[in-house]
Amino acid sequence: MGGDAVTDARRRGWLLLVSVLANVLTLVLAVTLVNRTLEEFTRQVCSIWAADLDIYRETPPSTATGKRLQQAKTELYRVRGCHDER
Repeated sequence: MGGDAVTDARRRGWLLLVSVLANVLTLVLAVTLVNRTLEEFTRQVCSIWAADLDIYRETPPSTATGKRLQQAKTELYRVRGCHDER
């Protein structure tokens, strides 16, 4: 009878280990998916901001306020992690 208790304890131990490993794997997959989704979202937002900044390239602002707005948008573009020759 004592052997059955040891076997049950080992079985529960293995089940616990497998359960923890499955949870860790699920967490790693979820973090990877979120990271890829965030990268795609950032790429799309940068694309929209780039199009907005292209308007300033095509028609440069003529007022001081317009120039400050262009500078602020360009700085925001850089701070958000969008990179190119702006």
